Amino acid sequence: MAQKSDAGWDDLDMNNYSNLARRADISVSSTYKSWSYKELMNDGLKYWDDNGYIGGEGWEPSLTDENPFIEFKFNSRCLVDKIKLWVSYEEDEYFFPEYYKIQYWNGAFWVDLEEMEGLDIDYEMIHSFNPFETSAIRFILRQKDEDNQNWREVEIWGYM
Repeated sequence: MAQKSDAGWDDLDMNNYSNLARRADISVSSTYKSWSYKELMNDGLKYWDDNGYIGGEGWEPSLTDENPFIEFKFNSRCLVDKIKLWVSYEEDEYFFPEYYKIQYWNGAFWVDLEEMEGLDIDYEMIHSFNPFETSAIRFILRQKDEDNQNWREVEIWGYM
């Protein structure tokens, strides 16, 4: 079995804690409509800005997508310790996801971090972790039986 290389980890800028999702490449399994494009998840618009503006819609998977997912890939390895996400801004829960699992890539396989389901999901979710090294974060979703799910914003906090 080959040893895991630590080469390059000393290049992390430990003085620059930031939202790494803003610099990530996003892949999604599908897109519901042209106005629900994936880049809405890292554009910085959650719900309202200082002027009271409600940002554009969020990303939604196609209603026929049986295995929806979201993946954030970084152009270098990172040290991550927090993930914040915002879902539907509707006053009801029709567009909340019913389930999601957060995973990170350890260089060889996907590792489960957190799994949320049903009433545990709210408009704003914050997940804090012991710092881990990765080059990608993935959300495994479940297609809803009724309506759709709306992912407004994802922030991935750490060092690159």
